[in-house]
Amino acid sequence: MREIEVFHDSGLIDVSVIESFETKIGYIFPENYKYLLSKHNELYPEMDFFKFFNEIDNKNDCRDVSFLGYGSQVTEASRIERAQDHDVYGRDGIVVIGRCANGDYICFDYRDNLITNNPPVAVMFHDFFDGDDKMFICPVANNFEQFIDLLYKNDED
Repeated sequence: MREIEVFHDSGLIDVSVIESFETKIGYIFPENYKYLLSKHNELYPEMDFFKFFNEIDNKNDCRDVSFLGYGSQVTEASRIERAQDHDVYGRDGIVVIGRCANGDYICFDYRDNLITNNPPVAVMFHDFFDGDDKMFICPVANNFEQFIDLLYKNDED
């Protein structure tokens, strides 16, 4: 996984805080995710855009990402605990780890393997629903390391 340049973060957090959240929700996060977020809680990376194939529109698309934070020192709106509540529109096996500026979510997708520590990364669309009236989930990367490697800086800034 390549190094991340930081635009903004909320500083260090002990990895035990992240691991406590893992225990609470019953999933194991990738080690490189826990390491990155423990160094840069509530991370806004400098290179924050990624491209993926949007299965709704059947075309290539892009989004940005900011990672949700852990603990009481982060803003209420970006606490990871709060982001897990999607009423009847979410799915079991999906853990929100970040947000896009348009309101979509960046997630770990454990649906195919509930006990993995290396889940795929997906976008969960906040305004498109599947045949089960759940938020539509679109794959982005096979794992967190591949997701980080997709990030680039938008040249339109």
